[in-house]
Amino acid sequence: MIHRAHAVPCLAALGAAGVLALSGPAFAVGSYTVTAGSQTSGTTTFVGSAEPVEFSTPGVNLSCGGSQLGGVLNLGTSDGTDVATVQSSSFTDCVGPLGIPLEFTHTGDWTISTTGTKQDGTYMKRVSNISLHVSNPDGQCDLDVNGSVDGVIDQTAQQFRATTPVAGARLVISNVSGCFGIVNDGDTVETDVAYDITTAAGPFAISES
Repeated sequence: MIHRAHAVPCLAALGAAGVLALSGPAFAVGSYTVTAGSQTSGTTTFVGSAEPVEFSTPGVNLSCGGSQLGGVLNLGTSDGTDVATVQSSSFTDCVGPLGIPLEFTHTGDWTISTTGTKQDGTYMKRVSNISLHVSNPDGQCDLDVNGSVDGVIDQTAQQFRATTPVAGARLVISNVSGCFGIVNDGDTVETDVAYDITTAAGPFAISES
């Protein structure tokens, strides 16, 4: 699926994505129980929406007018390493270096993991396996973005929020072609975004168990 974007590299992050992904160690400690509405087991689909979306690289700050994530929330009790899967992402009204339009292609499934203990109604999370191809329709800029994003799952606000990355979580740019020398292989991408989450089964909740 190809989407117009308003910034060179994207999330994720999703941030989601973010969301959504997005902070803490890569693996969960203890057990977590995830529910949605009255549903306590199985899966339910979710949609995450955010606007605007801000990105930064060493050479340029970028933004998208909006972004959407789609995927599946895994309900029940687990170690938290796979509480949700982001299966699609889109970014709209986006521009890259020197204002050129960009298109984003989502690749593969991104995994959302829960880590740590509850603090102020939130749990730390990480979105892993993020993979996006970014291109300009006129061939002026082409690149890949891969890696992980840290953040929190806020069940009170029903959001996935990205945060400053911690050790081991980062998005990295590779396979750059063109882009006016402003974006380069090895550049990292940071994002500050909050995805509002809606599930088909109702509001989600997470508890330690």
